[in-house]
Amino acid sequence: MRRTRGSLFIVLGVLILLGLVAYARTYFARQSGLVDPPKWAVGDEWTWHNSDGPDVSFRVVGVQGSSYTVQVHARGRDTTIQVGPDLSLRNADWFRFQWPMTPGRTWTYVVTGTLNNRRVTWQGTAHAAALESVTVPAGTFQAVRIDGRHCNVTDGGCGTFTLWYAPQVKYVIKLVVGNTSYWVPAVRGFRQELVSYQVH
Repeated sequence: MRRTRGSLFIVLGVLILLGLVAYARTYFARQSGLVDPPKWAVGDEWTWHNSDGPDVSFRVVGVQGSSYTVQVHARGRDTTIQVGPDLSLRNADWFRFQWPMTPGRTWTYVVTGTLNNRRVTWQGTAHAAALESVTVPAGTFQAVRIDGRHCNVTDGGCGTFTLWYAPQVKYVIKLVVGNTSYWVPAVRGFRQELVSYQVH
């Protein structure tokens, strides 16, 4: 009887230990900012206030595997764009996420496009710096701060930007572009903050 009871306590102890290890892994992953890629659904939407004028809204209207069709409402007009699995905007591809994100992780990406009727190559570097509490008009969220550097490989020159990605919101809640001559006047010093959202 004592041997059976002792075996039972050992088994319970092992189960409790395994449970604590699993909890600790989840807890420390959250504390360190481990963030997996989001899954968007039809009807998800976000609205941001732009420092240069009217608000802009995104609304998911289609899901194709891990890519999305998004209706953009800006300056009184609706347009449709495609968003890739890494959340890159196919027709405005200046930034790319890399998953999972953890503080300390750095990644680079290359984008080729047209500027002044010429083919130009840009290279971006992004650094997931920290998990921070960030307050925007839509609320206060835990967000990964990403410090970025955007360079024109073809013509030379670089500019900086910072954005905050909130897992709860499944997208960017704040963006600040550096105030340097690298950026065109319409983008220089640009700020964007989330004012409302709905995700499923």
